[in-house]
Amino acid sequence: MEENKDNIIEIRPVSKWKRFLAFLADFFIAFIIAFTLFNLATFPLAKLIFNTQKQSEQALALERKATNLLINDGYLYSPAMDASFEDDVNYTFKVFLSYYAFDEETPESTKAQFGHKIENEVILKYYKNVIKDTDLYINDFKEINQEDEMFEIGSTLDEITLKSDYKTILANELLEVVNEDKYSVTMTNFRDHIFAKLFYLKVYDHILVNDYVVNDVSFKECLEESRDIMRSLQWIATGTALFTTLLAWAICFVIYPLINKDHKTIGLSAMHISKLNYRTLGPISRGSVMIQSFYQFVFLLSGNLFLPILFFGMSYIFNLPLLFILSLISFVLILVSGLFIITSGYNRSGADILTNIVLLPDSEIDMMYRVEVNHGE
Repeated sequence: MEENKDNIIEIRPVSKWKRFLAFLADFFIAFIIAFTLFNLATFPLAKLIFNTQKQSEQALALERKATNLLINDGYLYSPAMDASFEDDVNYTFKVFLSYYAFDEETPESTKAQFGHKIENEVILKYYKNVIKDTDLYINDFKEINQEDEMFEIGSTLDEITLKSDYKTILANELLEVVNEDKYSVTMTNFRDHIFAKLFYLKVYDHILVNDYVVNDVSFKECLEESRDIMRSLQWIATGTALFTTLLAWAICFVIYPLINKDHKTIGLSAMHISKLNYRTLGPISRGSVMIQSFYQFVFLLSGNLFLPILFFGMSYIFNLPLLFILSLISFVLILVSGLFIITSGYNRSGADILTNIVLLPDSEIDMMYRVEVNHGE
């Protein structure tokens, strides 16, 4: 508030709504700059410097080397040479199902591998040859079958049979359905409740604990080497995202405000809003610019997680180390700071209060200066 002998001039800060918009304007300008830099410059450059393409190929080759141990010994089947491990498991599920769904060794109109061949019962083969305990297999099968009861299971291996109702449905579906997204509920339940539990919880877990070694080639060692390479690639992406955020922050919240005569950010310049010292209503110092920029950097980290989304996809970015945690902490701090805007009498955020700043429309500042000039005259 400014006062002379005849006038009392009320200086109004920006409204709560405009204070939120001011934050969002600066945040999204900085995020767009960071997103553009990451996808067009910093990450492509990091990929080139660290030769990530070669490292990725090495990781995939090691993973394939481990998978081939199981394929070569008949514990896993592959639909194609370049198939992923997930594709191999899904195809093996169909091969396993065909053993119980068909009575013929090679039914007509099916893939050659499908049918009631003993080698197609890959889980039993693993229990026989590696675990060496078929009684355990019967007990494990009984336990897993309890959820859907799709099988009739007796006390011997010959007494494990798919119930006739399910057998007809699944045999027809194996002949007709190709795409996984078109599986029936029955097929999906068989895959998720029977095969997946037998394969992942019994066979695959046994391999991870006890290893599977053929001709001095270790499944666990290949997999661990592959995962080490993938972790290093994830850290490259994480480090590049953090560096890019730092770069965008420096442009938007350090360089531009310091060269701007009123120490405004890009967003505040566009919205015709100024930052003033809360106590003196004078211009903020360069030191205040740097202090508040620290809080802006913390808030900007909330968008860090989404910088690599074009390269990694929505689901995978949550696997990148640090980014999710930093983004979550940053988002929580934004909410806390935003609560101060709602409750503060001068519509100041938590960062504004900590840095002794208030935001005023330029029109209010112009009026304040006119009063000062007139008062001086």
